[in-house]
Amino acid sequence: SVSAQEQKGTTEYIFEPHWYLQIQGGARYTTGETDFGKLISPTIQAAVGYNFNKALGARLGVNAWQSKGGYDIKASGDIPAYKTDYKFTSIAPALDLTLNLSNLIFGVGPQNKWNFGAFIGVGLNIRSEASNDVKAIRDHIANTYVDKSVYAPMPDDYLKSGVFVTGRAGVFADYKINDAFAIGLEVNGNILSDKFNYKKAGNPDSYFNALLGIKYNFGPTYTSKFIPDPEPQIEYVEKIVEKIVEVPAPAPVIEPIRRDVFFLINKYNIRETEEQKVKDIVDYM
Repeated sequence: SVSAQEQKGTTEYIFEPHWYLQIQGGARYTTGETDFGKLISPTIQAAVGYNFNKALGARLGVNAWQSKGGYDIKASGDIPAYKTDYKFTSIAPALDLTLNLSNLIFGVGPQNKWNFGAFIGVGLNIRSEASNDVKAIRDHIANTYVDKSVYAPMPDDYLKSGVFVTGRAGVFADYKINDAFAIGLEVNGNILSDKFNYKKAGNPDSYFNALLGIKYNFGPTYTSKFIPDPEPQIEYVEKIVEKIVEVPAPAPVIEPIRRDVFFLINKYNIRETEEQKVKDIVDYM
């Protein structure tokens, strides 16, 4: 068997431009003169968007259903109290420019489960004509309070259907279930003409939406690329080994020695005159 060592490196996640579809529902608060709870109404929104890069995108959405208005006139002297609310419908297409802050801060990839950011946009709000209930409120205020210089009536041209330019901005946060689906929360504020709630107040009208919904991404939102660590650099070191070889000194040249020792005929003792010769040979040996 052969065991392969796991290759070391890093995985880089690359953002992929993609389309998405978004469907949301929630509540709308239309600014007005009565209790907060009386000005809450249901609303829905559908949008299609495109993310150009990890930071910027664009979205075309349509917000619709209900808005509300109201009166809360306090009693004063001979002026009676009057408190009421009314509802009306509208549809508001808008084009938004989105900024994804989570991608800028944490990057893209499976480790980033949250998407949060902000958007700003402009659109149109197409409001319905005032209902008979609204007209009845207008008539009651005109007959009861106008003569006392308390409230001006709703002008007739305010009660007609209208199209109003709308500016809007908001924030969003999405939690990714997987790469295709996400659950999202959005809060946006909208400002538009004074005629929106049929009342002439001399200042722009506004409303706020809190929406919860689901988003579907078409295609992958990112791809991955494995970048292996660079191979370790092998340094070749040339090692020079000096070897000391001891060469034996040449054997000294020994010159031969020769001494002739002379004896008397038929005598074996060494005479004194010859003893030095024998000594020389002994020293040589």
